[in-house]
Amino acid sequence: MKNEILRILREHPNGLRQRYIAGEIGCWTASPDLVKALHELKEEGKVSSIFHRDIGNMESFYIWKISS
Repeated sequence: MKNEILRILREHPNGLRQRYIAGEIGCWTASPDLVKALHELKEEGKVSSIFHRDIGNMESFYIWKISS
């Protein structure tokens, strides 16, 4: 799963929300496997996350990107 996440994020240099990563992989957005893989990749320094708050739509989410 980690390799799939990295491949998808390389194709989207501006980053993606977790829901779009899940859609590309074909799993549930809050899948424990997806969440674990993203956080392991972050601990390894391969990806980073940026918190985004959309007040108008009352949403908060992270944008995941390949680390620079």
